[in-house]
Amino acid sequence: MVQFTIDYADTPFLQTSQTNPNPVRLNWRCEMLLTRNQAVLENRRVLDLASHDGRFSYACLRLGARSVTGVEGRPHLVANARENLKKLGFDDARFRFESGDMFEWLPRFEPGEFDVILCFGFLYHTIRQVEFFQQMERLRPRHLILDTNAERFRGWGFIKALKFLNRLRSSDLTPGRLRGAWNAIEPERAALFFHSEDSRVEGSTIEPSDFIAVPTPQLLEQLLTVSGFAPRRISWPEVQFDAVSGLRSYQTGERVSYLAERVE
Repeated sequence: MVQFTIDYADTPFLQTSQTNPNPVRLNWRCEMLLTRNQAVLENRRVLDLASHDGRFSYACLRLGARSVTGVEGRPHLVANARENLKKLGFDDARFRFESGDMFEWLPRFEPGEFDVILCFGFLYHTIRQVEFFQQMERLRPRHLILDTNAERFRGWGFIKALKFLNRLRSSDLTPGRLRGAWNAIEPERAALFFHSEDSRVEGSTIEPSDFIAVPTPQLLEQLLTVSGFAPRRISWPEVQFDAVSGLRSYQTGERVSYLAERVE
């Protein structure tokens, strides 16, 4: 039984948002993304992008962050975040929440203004991933913590692999050749997969076009690297998460998390 440093069960966050108000999911995400990286947060200035109702800004302050600035596109969630942190006893000098488009706010911040930048649950609600990482490079935080849905690129690899296997005799099916066929089925490609969402729904894009793109892990890692960060993928524990928890996607690779450190 995991003893969570931060338990959301008795917090107002379960009532102030329609998006995954599940204490099991919140507890585990906080544990893996923040609590186990507490040393990165202690006495640091944090920028929480897509800060929602303040749920992870709260965790950062509990874990010793000096201050947190949140940016959220939906005004009612900004109001909820301010109220939540006040209810939970935090001095409003330690937190600030701004309403508006992230891409309007990011250019207003100065390089080095934040030590740590969080971006949880956003990079699959936009088509501006390259612009996002350009801003991360400009702002130069010490650490960047990402959490996002991801796509797995298969492309034409499956058809190529079938043709490859069809040409082989059974005696040719060595482990090396089978690995080659598998790599053809699941090639590592940096790519975006385009979809649509309903911007009227909380937890979706705020872009009125409803047009979004979901990155592959390979694209995320390449963008982190060229932006001056060394990415480390966060490995989720082999816990048998049930369907209600909403956490299986971390173990299937449909959702990925990174702790990235700026390379000097």
